[in-house]
Amino acid sequence: MLQAALRTSWRCPPTVTGASQAPETWFEPPGPARPGRLRQPLSQPSAPAGGPGGPTSTASATRPARWANRGAKIVIWPEEGVRTQESQESAAIAAARAEARSSHVYLEIGVRVHSTTAPAYGRNEALLIDPCGTVLRTYQKVHPIPGSERFTPGDGPVPVVRTPYGRLANVICYDADFPALMRTRADIMLVPAHDWKEYGGAHTGKAALAAVEGGYALFRQDAEGVSAAYDAQGQLLATGDYFTTGRQTTVANVPVRGVTTVYDRIGDAFAWLCLAALAALTLTAVVRARRPAGP
Repeated sequence: MLQAALRTSWRCPPTVTGASQAPETWFEPPGPARPGRLRQPLSQPSAPAGGPGGPTSTASATRPARWANRGAKIVIWPEEGVRTQESQESAAIAAARAEARSSHVYLEIGVRVHSTTAPAYGRNEALLIDPCGTVLRTYQKVHPIPGSERFTPGDGPVPVVRTPYGRLANVICYDADFPALMRTRADIMLVPAHDWKEYGGAHTGKAALAAVEGGYALFRQDAEGVSAAYDAQGQLLATGDYFTTGRQTTVANVPVRGVTTVYDRIGDAFAWLCLAALAALTLTAVVRARRPAGP
């Protein structure tokens, strides 16, 4: 079983951290994962501070361990799930590393770093932390929403990390709308996101196409929108609406092995071929129309 594989694969030396508070709320998903599949709980805060789902104290920082005991392997927070000043970024990441280590899960966190440096005044990034508390990679959002987001964009490419549960990759929210960026050899694509009520459902629905084109499972975890998991055939595995449920946790069993697709191999070559054929047919029709009529 996957749970046994993780427990026997990770033996970490002790580390020391100065962090004392988890950046976001933890929620507990139901039931164990099935053998051969990946249980991936995703959490996002929704209620005001002090209410169910609101910001939590250090006491709740042990809840990810309960997820691990019930079969959780990957936890992902939404885009900007952690917001911090640049001077406090190290402490925030240290807290997340401690959570991943104590829970023995892969933890993906979306971090919005605010700075006083013009013109961007910060970064929008996602970090993947392994069960030993090691930051495996840091990805910066490549495509800010025009006229809406102001931060230093990343330059790609999409990072891919090999794990006991396949190749994990991620982009952030609007990045998933760019097919060239999503052409990545991965088994599971993680997409921390943050939308708004009127567009969240449609934006998440578009992600199913990326899963089909890329041949991977895709989990789009959306604050103030609709979270969803898809397999490589675009089938919906789980979903949760931020605005219609009080329990802001989406849990899905997703395949841990992707497939090879035609689009992954040739990209937009077929589309360009169709355009070239259309141009050739149009040119042929114009030439024939200009020929003088026969006797």
